[in-house]
Amino acid sequence: MRRVYPVLFAGLMVVAATAPAGKPGCSCGTSAPVAVAPTPVVQPGVNDQSAGVRRPSPAPIAVEAPPPTVEPMTFTDDTTGVVFHFEKDGQHVSAVDTAGKELWRVNPLDTANLKGREFNGKKVWPMIVYAGPPQMWMVNVATNRGKKSEFIALGMNTKEGGLLDVRTGEFLSTGND
Repeated sequence: MRRVYPVLFAGLMVVAATAPAGKPGCSCGTSAPVAVAPTPVVQPGVNDQSAGVRRPSPAPIAVEAPPPTVEPMTFTDDTTGVVFHFEKDGQHVSAVDTAGKELWRVNPLDTANLKGREFNGKKVWPMIVYAGPPQMWMVNVATNRGKKSEFIALGMNTKEGGLLDVRTGEFLSTGND
């Protein structure tokens, strides 16, 4: 029995060495592996036009504490070239056109009357944590409400969402999760 294993092993090595190469990229052949492009990583506050921009939501704080601050972020609308600056208070947004002129500055959370929520003696301050291209269903909601414009989508840490009119800064709530 002790001689059977070395003989089987030697036989397998001979078969493997003389076997024809497999398909390219297949691990059964002797060809080089196919290179796979790395997946890009979206970091908070870094502009990725296809995915929008995100920033982390601050942790809940004591009810009587002042509002927290977050990292500012910037999003550029591909369609219009308008640049949106989201301030460190997490609530204000300003829009700058391609000529560098400020179009407007708004607080969409105030417009939507979002006050945050409290639980276990802590408060979650409402803040914008996502901005990006709107999904088609969101544009359909705006169209059904008689709004026809260019929009960007906003997401808040309170699970609210909505559309921001690129030209006027008007906020249109699309509900919450």
